[in-house]
Amino acid sequence: MFDLIKAGKYFAFTSPLATDELTDEPDDGKRLKMLSLIPEYKIKVLSFTEETQRLTELYIQEGVVSSSWETDAAHIAMTTVNGLDFIVSLNFTHIVRPWTFERVRRVNFREGYKPIGIYKPSEVLEL
Repeated sequence: MFDLIKAGKYFAFTSPLATDELTDEPDDGKRLKMLSLIPEYKIKVLSFTEETQRLTELYIQEGVVSSSWETDAAHIAMTTVNGLDFIVSLNFTHIVRPWTFERVRRVNFREGYKPIGIYKPSEVLEL
């Protein structure tokens, strides 16, 4: 996938929540390697806005994602609010599953947002 990003087929984005998690990584080597991917692949760090917070809370209220997993709801909300086409995740428990996709689609439609795709990395490679 990173080869496709480097080739310009996809533009990559991340969230400040993800970069915060990386900053908290105690292993210096892992932390530096992961953080270096951001400039190397020109990954844009999205902003967490009031609208992102509102949609995050709505996803939780609607049962899209449990309140225990607010960060997951926030990643979906940032994807939606920023008008991105899809989110790619390795989180098969809370994000990449048909239940989540359908509920996100319903909430986004009702709130005036376009639907987003929710994929695991191997599915994006097939697009």
